[in-house]
Amino acid sequence: MKKIIQIVLVVIIAAASVFCIASCGDKRTDTDTQVKTSGAVESVPAKENNKITITVTVVDDKGESKDFEIATEADNLGDALVEAGLVEGENGPYGLYINSVNGLTADYDEDKSYWAISKNGEYLMTGADSTAIADGEHYELTYTKE
Repeated sequence: MKKIIQIVLVVIIAAASVFCIASCGDKRTDTDTQVKTSGAVESVPAKENNKITITVTVVDDKGESKDFEIATEADNLGDALVEAGLVEGENGPYGLYINSVNGLTADYDEDKSYWAISKNGEYLMTGADSTAIADGEHYELTYTKE
């Protein structure tokens, strides 16, 4: 009889635990989504709720710079830049590899040129896809040649 009572108690506790976990889970809706992003392009609108704005300075092959402001709901720099139409690239083993920015292509295989990504003047050690963004941040995409 003690064994049956123990089994019933274990089943009741397990059921209560499952119920608590299910009822205490993530209750955010689409309108509650928290965004940690920033991107760049001349005033690209996003949905009214959850958008953030980032500034991206593009420094071209002649050293000339142009600022772009991106409003986005993306949570990483790569998605924000692609969404805004500022960059083109391809997905590789480390995420988005940026080939072209604002129409200017860098081809490492051809002339050892590439797009360097920095934040507030400091070179990033992460790729665009793995760089979380937040409202008000400033990034730079710089045409670089070895």
